[in-house]
Amino acid sequence: MSKNPKGGWNVDREAVASGKRLVECDAGSTACLLLHREVLEAIEPPWFRLQYDEDGVCNAGEDFTFFDKVKAKGYGVYVDLALQCGHYKTVDIKRFNELLSETERKISV
Repeated sequence: MSKNPKGGWNVDREAVASGKRLVECDAGSTACLLLHREVLEAIEPPWFRLQYDEDGVCNAGEDFTFFDKVKAKGYGVYVDLALQCGHYKTVDIKRFNELLSETERKISV
């Protein structure tokens, strides 16, 4: 995934079609992640945190905010196009945001 100027994310189709196995990207999934412990030591905890807009709506998941921190510390982020990982469950994003808000309220009390 690559950030676009409007603040969203794009799949780099040229990189995918290039035939390369490893390609640099701005973010990806942390569901199947390989990293050196040094990266976690360089980043200030919490490593994984949701991002909310001014209306309190979650606009970036833990994966994206984690990779923003990684890149800010000067580390590269790469995706191995030969690997394929999937989600085992479909989740309604609106309900997911509600559950996250409820959980964070319970934690902060």
